[in-house]
Amino acid sequence: GNFRGIFDWTTTSVPIPQDVGANQVLEVRLFEKIQAMSEAGIATGFGTLTLDGCHLLLSSWNMSTKLTAWSAGGWSGVTAASAMENMNVIQKLVALRDEIFAVHSL
Repeated sequence: GNFRGIFDWTTTSVPIPQDVGANQVLEVRLFEKIQAMSEAGIATGFGTLTLDGCHLLLSSWNMSTKLTAWSAGGWSGVTAASAMENMNVIQKLVALRDEIFAVHSL
């Protein structure tokens, strides 16, 4: 197939993927972009769940669970109520999930 315009205008070949190691830490800006992308996917997935059988919602949710492994920061405890007030619903769901996982692993 022709992938021009998607990957590289000068070639019709698909670029060789570079795997991110399970213990590799992403640079902060890249991590934040991917995190925003996964949150946008979750938010959009709620709107499309009846159309796509929850595929976007669940794949974005699964992506966000894997993303925390590539962050330099670890779990710092329960999110303060004052911090939760500044979060949107998706960020609150992700924070709650992260807290449940962290408490469970204690």
